[in-house]
Amino acid sequence: MLSSSHKLLRALLFLLFTIIILIKVALFQKFCIGFVLLDPRNCGWITYFGFWLPKIAVSLLVATPLLFIRSPWYSIVWMLIIDFWIVANLIYFRANSLLLTLDAILMSSNLKGFTSSILLYLDWRVWIYFLLTFIYCIICFFCRQRVLLWKSGIVVIILAIASSLAGGACRYQSFTESEQRSFRFSPWLNPFVTPPEIKAEDWLTERDQMNYVMSHSIVAYSVNMTVEGIRLYGQRKSPKPQCEQQQLFLDSLPDLDSSTLPTPKKNLIILFVESMESWVFDATDSDGAPVTPKINKFLDDHPHLYVTRITSQVKQGMSGDGQMTLNTGLLPISSGAACLLYPHNTYPNFAHLFRNSAIVNPVRKTWNQTDAAHNYGYLQLIEPEDELEEFNQLTHRHFWIDNTIFSVSKDMSALMRTDFPFCQFIITISTHSPFNLYESSYAMHFKDDTPQKVREYLNCMHYADHHAGDYLQWLSDEGFLENTVVVITGDHTVFRNIDFKELQAWAQDKPLSIASEPNYCPLVMFSPDITEDVTIDDICYQMDIYPSILSAVGIEDYPWHGFGTDLIKKAGVLSDETDIQVDSIRPFTVEEAYTLSDLIIRNNAFNK
Repeated sequence: MLSSSHKLLRALLFLLFTIIILIKVALFQKFCIGFVLLDPRNCGWITYFGFWLPKIAVSLLVATPLLFIRSPWYSIVWMLIIDFWIVANLIYFRANSLLLTLDAILMSSNLKGFTSSILLYLDWRVWIYFLLTFIYCIICFFCRQRVLLWKSGIVVIILAIASSLAGGACRYQSFTESEQRSFRFSPWLNPFVTPPEIKAEDWLTERDQMNYVMSHSIVAYSVNMTVEGIRLYGQRKSPKPQCEQQQLFLDSLPDLDSSTLPTPKKNLIILFVESMESWVFDATDSDGAPVTPKINKFLDDHPHLYVTRITSQVKQGMSGDGQMTLNTGLLPISSGAACLLYPHNTYPNFAHLFRNSAIVNPVRKTWNQTDAAHNYGYLQLIEPEDELEEFNQLTHRHFWIDNTIFSVSKDMSALMRTDFPFCQFIITISTHSPFNLYESSYAMHFKDDTPQKVREYLNCMHYADHHAGDYLQWLSDEGFLENTVVVITGDHTVFRNIDFKELQAWAQDKPLSIASEPNYCPLVMFSPDITEDVTIDDICYQMDIYPSILSAVGIEDYPWHGFGTDLIKKAGVLSDETDIQVDSIRPFTVEEAYTLSDLIIRNNAFNK
């Protein structure tokens, strides 16, 4: 016969488990989204209850197994599983400003080479979760009696459902009609069900992820993510055209194998700079020293095309998506990364038109480069070999940082001195989050009010500028620029959510574009045909880079021009007639481009 004291201890242990889960849920929202409603006077009681009741419901449901098992030790394992889920999302969010999806989890094999970078995110924000679990373990030791509380468990489940429904009602009432559309709240939101207003194919967007976690919790999100991921997998695996126009578009795609392909008239070098944002070119330290002095000087000394606002169009594939868009003119798939899920597709590209072509990749096999480089048309993939991997004593990384990247690129001068046009795609890494891949001697001085992430990012950019600038000058000194197109761009933007708000607040009293507008990637192009400086300030897109490269190297006759606009061809028009906008001459809208590109990739439509 169980004593009442044993039942009371188990009930208290259940209450402790629930409170700890609730604290962890709230901490995750604080760390990622930046706020937790603690004082109802600041928001009103309805909003307050709308915020907390769904989270309490989730915490109760997650703790309920403790009432249905005899030994409490199993609850420790359960709490650790929850910890790993929350911590994995916390690290992923800090690295990519996104929450995990089923596709992202399936892509975890791509982490090879980045283990040390991930470990750097294991700061106090991560360890506090395991500290709370450790405290629970100690208390659990004193409450280890074997007890079953079935009736109490059923009551708790009923309370959790009631809390969920009440929270959904409060959440609905706390927003105006316009805000309901913006935040996509439903009057009766179950924490484990996707809000019905969200289209199935769109629910995994960054905004929807954040709104779901704000409404419910990161724990509830795990169930929602799994269910929706499985349900959508079949739909996305090989989607069918939804209208006659889409089918006609797929039918009209060129047969690249049977086409007469043009020969490039110029060499091509692409500097694909990790996480480069446009405002960096105008940034200075506290002493007024420019963050990118060498690139800035090269811009001053050489005629160029500069597009200040390239909208990043990457999705879950991040750098891999940016690389694919630049090389193929296609856009990322709706979920997952094409370079990992569809590596053996037939992709249009310009690299296979060159007799000599190579990708210089700093991290071995990252983003499935072995297959991606080949299917993007490159003949060589140059990256660290296992037995020759660089171990930098300052950064403690087993891959090439920028000094080695550009040294290796210079060593390829034999490839660049042949009589045939060459193509070289150089991927940098030193500006990769968490922004510590630079030598301390390149650290700049910033005021104390500079956010830590901004300071570290600019230090990395200053280091990258040193080696990229030297490489550009080397190209000029060696005479390569006489018949070479050089492209400099970023793979994606990097500041989002809380980090972006801190960046904008810091930039308010500075002459930086980021103070009043979204962040963009830059596009800089040098070419023998560009004889004077041309700047395009219109909002452009990563999909515009591919057709611009085709034009710059003289292969406009290539049968696939992508979804974007040829900025080279339009640059002269825009410089003379400022009333003409880039968007007015686009062959496709951004939404159309995403939809059609997804159909192309998932159906391998170029494989005819």
